[in-house]
Amino acid sequence: MVLEEFSSGLKLRRILLDAYSDMTFQSIQSNNLTKRLAKSLWGLFLHLVGPHYVKINDEDKKLFKDSLDSLETIGEWSAEFSSKESTLDEVCSIIHDFSEIASWYDLVIEKKRTIRILSKMTKACDEFEKESKSQHNIKARQRKKEIIEKTKEKIKKIK
Repeated sequence: MVLEEFSSGLKLRRILLDAYSDMTFQSIQSNNLTKRLAKSLWGLFLHLVGPHYVKINDEDKKLFKDSLDSLETIGEWSAEFSSKESTLDEVCSIIHDFSEIASWYDLVIEKKRTIRILSKMTKACDEFEKESKSQHNIKARQRKKEIIEKTKEKIKKIK
């Protein structure tokens, strides 16, 4: 994508990010769309493989920050509304990947933000069919929280 941007002179990643941001509101009803959106957001930064290989520029930083906004929405909704743990697991994996990039490029605020996003997701889990006291829903909420907590612990270990 970066190569296409460079050769065309168009801000293609910004255009895609804006479209993805609009789609986050639709993703609430579709586990597959949620997963694809999360992967697509991460795909905007595949070129950032470490500062020794590729420098990060101001446009990358701005897009990265804005992508976290979309990831936050996707994350909270997958924690609260998704009945599939695999969706939440995929979103958490992408948040972890974003945290790694933030760590590599010394984006301290953005790395801390990934932890805050996960904390918001934990709170969103408690909203999952809150009115239902069934054992199934209680266990589902607990499993979701465990997925999020494991991701938090993995992020905290990133140097």
